[in-house]
Amino acid sequence: MESGTVLAGRYRVEGRIGEGGLATVYRARHLVLNSPVAVKVLSAHDSPDLRKRLLREGRVQATLGHPNVVTVFDVVEHAEGPALVMEYMGHGSLYDLVRETGGLRGPMWAGVGHGLLAGLAAAHHHGIVHRDLKPSNVLIDRVGEAIVPKLTDFGLAKAFVDLSPDAPAATRPGSVFGTPAYMSPEQTLDASKVDARSDVFSIGVLLYALATRRSPFHAATDHDTFQRIRKGDRRKLLEVAPDLPSRLVDVVEKAMRIPIDDRYPNAGAMLKAWARASTGSF
Repeated sequence: MESGTVLAGRYRVEGRIGEGGLATVYRARHLVLNSPVAVKVLSAHDSPDLRKRLLREGRVQATLGHPNVVTVFDVVEHAEGPALVMEYMGHGSLYDLVRETGGLRGPMWAGVGHGLLAGLAAAHHHGIVHRDLKPSNVLIDRVGEAIVPKLTDFGLAKAFVDLSPDAPAATRPGSVFGTPAYMSPEQTLDASKVDARSDVFSIGVLLYALATRRSPFHAATDHDTFQRIRKGDRRKLLEVAPDLPSRLVDVVEKAMRIPIDDRYPNAGAMLKAWARASTGSF
């Protein structure tokens, strides 16, 4: 999409922010309010399944309306298909932050973890499982010295409560979707059967990666990664980062237990444990 393109008569494209396998994100400006927005456009706009996924993503994020979830304002049509209009986040992602800092520590790690869990708890409260939690799917805002994480990219989300009468199924039985190094053991086998406890495992892996700069299950191939996840083949977090508060590490370790019933039942329960563990930890 060229700079200067006007969408729906009110958003002027200013430039490209980034591009993934399925979509491209542009910075644009509201012509009336003069405010920056982000516009997400499908790369393969002629795919009915991808169109449904994009619209599902927009409905999910618009429904949540939480300060730790990127807000979707609008859906517009143009020559290349539908596009989501979202709040503009100009400070990159958690992936960028970890590369910049070399890994999060102390109050920053605790604060980012609290925000992540608060956003995910809102999704779980609405019956929505994200299924693709990873550093690049969390954008950040900066308020003074504070880092505010915001979940985005709910395109693979599974909704236990339909957001509209024609809400499409997120995946077919037997399918494996997500990012291998951040999947739960059960998600590596069948993404259609996961529930909130799978997100709990994934956010445990994400919190581990924020401190150590990589997933604990990273391997040369997806197959090897899946094998490590299913076996729980990893180093304990305190072995890798012994300076982290042990009470917070205990929360992460419980989230990453292999038996699904041994984890927190949802992000809301994990958030409460994280808040208790944060008190007096620094």
